[in-house]
Amino acid sequence: MSHTDEDLKSRYLPAIKCAIPAFVYYLLYEHRIRPELKTDRAGIVPYQHPDLVAELVAESREAIVVGKLYQFYFEAKTQQETGKADHSSIHTHLRCARVA
Repeated sequence: MSHTDEDLKSRYLPAIKCAIPAFVYYLLYEHRIRPELKTDRAGIVPYQHPDLVAELVAESREAIVVGKLYQFYFEAKTQQETGKADHSSIHTHLRCARVA
């Protein structure tokens, strides 16, 4: 049994082409988007796998800087309330957030 691209294309492309009209009919007349999945921005809420999103966001430079700014903002508020905050704190936090 051959599994080359040409063999697969010759077997599956005609089957896919035959199924397209039925799929279009289904999408136009039968498929319904549940109300909880509708949004104004894109029409539907995108699916984002939680583990993949966590991995991508956790390692981005932007996420690291935002995390440091978030940490500074909330720590600084606490420090200001106790009188321990100074103006160079944000510079220190951002310097520590540098990534290669």
